[in-house]
Amino acid sequence: MVGLFSQTQSGLPDLRPSTQADVAMWPVGGYARVPEDAPSPDRRRRWALLGLVAATCGVAVGRTLASTPSPAAFVEATATDDIAAGTAGDDDWPYEEMYTPNLDGVPVNVILSAPTPTSIIASCWCSTGSNVTVTYWEAGKPATAKALGEPCGDQAAMRLTLYHLTPGTKYAYVASIHGGADVATTAEHGFSTPGAPTTRFTVSADAHLYSSEAHRAVTEAMASSVSARAPDFHVQVGCAWMLDQFVEYEANYSDVFDFIRGTRYWFGGIGSDAALYHVQGPHAGENFMDYHTCRVGRNLSAPALAMRSQWSAIARRSAYPAPEANAFYSGSDVEDSYLPCVFDGESMALSYPAVEVGNRRSYYAFETGGVLVIALDTWWYYDVNQLNGTNWMFTLGRKQYEWLQETLSTKNASRTVVMTHNLVGGYAKTFDYSTQRGGARAAPMFEWGGRGHSGTLEFDRYRPGWTAPIHDLLVAHGVDAVVHGHDHVTAVEFVDGVMYLELPWMLGGGATDIEIEAYLGTDKAYWDRERPSYASFESSEDGGLRLSIVDIFTDEEAYGHTFQ
Repeated sequence: MVGLFSQTQSGLPDLRPSTQADVAMWPVGGYARVPEDAPSPDRRRRWALLGLVAATCGVAVGRTLASTPSPAAFVEATATDDIAAGTAGDDDWPYEEMYTPNLDGVPVNVILSAPTPTSIIASCWCSTGSNVTVTYWEAGKPATAKALGEPCGDQAAMRLTLYHLTPGTKYAYVASIHGGADVATTAEHGFSTPGAPTTRFTVSADAHLYSSEAHRAVTEAMASSVSARAPDFHVQVGCAWMLDQFVEYEANYSDVFDFIRGTRYWFGGIGSDAALYHVQGPHAGENFMDYHTCRVGRNLSAPALAMRSQWSAIARRSAYPAPEANAFYSGSDVEDSYLPCVFDGESMALSYPAVEVGNRRSYYAFETGGVLVIALDTWWYYDVNQLNGTNWMFTLGRKQYEWLQETLSTKNASRTVVMTHNLVGGYAKTFDYSTQRGGARAAPMFEWGGRGHSGTLEFDRYRPGWTAPIHDLLVAHGVDAVVHGHDHVTAVEFVDGVMYLELPWMLGGGATDIEIEAYLGTDKAYWDRERPSYASFESSEDGGLRLSIVDIFTDEEAYGHTFQ
């Protein structure tokens, strides 16, 4: 099957401990320990199906366009009553019906994506029946404006590419619609092309759209704070939307597309002025555990179960154009497929043929402003011979692993930041094996660090022919930071000189006991389990790099670090 990593060894025993005793910590260095608060009671109901603990996420982005009304006016509340009333504050799922914001009521929604030194995609959505035109010019100059247009509601408008740009240059633009019932023009927005000697970029995690009105409101607040910093680009490290909460809804492709497209309402606040990148998380419909175990489907037809991952990947690429491998980006060049999950009576049977997905463009890398940015996909690929419940089933897949190694080996940038929703495999906690939790505690484990559940080095056994565990590659090539989400706290940990930065979800105090436990007992330079925040990185011409962790409500720096 295309895109899957296959082991030469098979029939290996289940190496999980028979008890829930924790595995001993390996030394992590550098900083005085910051005491943690005692874990709070679980604040959200969790759904467990087939013995798997549902993975959860949290923080995001999104400030509406200047011409856009408030989000509350466009939420089609067809889910539960508390969501319809706009009062739900917790992540209470799964839901049985789908709902999305009605973007047809928004004059025009623009998301910038996949910039190169000479081009950028201005992905536009507006009401069908009109045309959209993007007029752009070099900021601060009276040069002749250029314009491109496409019909609204058409896929072409969502991949409207502005060409013949100048590297390292700031541009201004407006988007307008005309020719139909609506006539409107956005406020002036702007973007920067890669090529300047420095860069500023921001990172957030786990938006969980549209789980509650509280998620949406805090996402807007964060987007406003991010926009005030005027970053060149923004990275959302997974779980931007919660497609897997609809476990009893007989969805089709149109439903999935509308759901994912609707998240542009909140991401537009950042994406209209800074290029927006996504990293894959477990809730977006492209999670091998979902389609292999039927984890997110109950009482659904075989097509709805079998096709959801394909629909999710196609809809994501349409609503949020992803970087394609070219002279500026490196990344996936494979055509992915999967064996779908299908319920056969009361049992599960992998009876459908492989479903073709195409190039998902889910991992990529680029250099800008002296920084190499690498985005990894930790949820699609898996080791087909280790699906017996050990954490070795989680993998980048050999193709992505070799791409990562090559990218690190050939870099020119002086700084490197790796973006991933989580560390491959997670830390060795038996009851939490399926959710890949942790930073410093996960760094020595499984494919990421090479050790198995018992603490013994097992990398050569489970990854024969691979050069070294992922963490060892990062250390060898001088990676500065690994930015991840998934665990709903803020934690700065250092392992062998590499910063592991865990970013929180949007709602403060949302971490469960399981999520917090992944960070107990480690040395931390910074720790916070309540404050919603995001990261801001800024490079300097002398090769420096500085991190700020920013409180989204006060815009103040909660923690800062200058990489030496």
